[in-house]
Amino acid sequence: MSELLWCAVIVGDTRTKKNSPRIVGAKAKCPKCGKPLKQWIVPSKQHDLWFRDACRQIGDIIPQEPIAGALRLVYTVYTKTRRKVDDLNLYGALDDLLVACKVIPDDNVGVIRSRDGSRVLYDPDNPRAEILIFREEEAGQQIGMEGC
Repeated sequence: MSELLWCAVIVGDTRTKKNSPRIVGAKAKCPKCGKPLKQWIVPSKQHDLWFRDACRQIGDIIPQEPIAGALRLVYTVYTKTRRKVDDLNLYGALDDLLVACKVIPDDNVGVIRSRDGSRVLYDPDNPRAEILIFREEEAGQQIGMEGC
């Protein structure tokens, strides 16, 4: 059985970085079109608001040191609407949140070994994201495609 290392519930409808990004700019403007000469893409305002609120919600339960080692994350995301959503984008937003709040050191495959058991469900009355972090138990042998 895996060891539960950390858990949290983030109240609110999880917002991804990749939906409705904004183009912002700075410095001098083009004399013909008036657009800034230097532009870049940033996440949507909805994502920024969700991200700040989520950081505030887990602020009191952040561990002293980031949880290191091979980890298995289990996300259960309850959405407010039945809109089409890419689950990997939701998981990515939660990964970025955990890294930014220093719950985990990074979101690469050396740290997050799996998200087995993660899923997206519908709850219009109580949208939220439930996060469980377990120590990943390394299997002694790889499962292959033999016999398929």
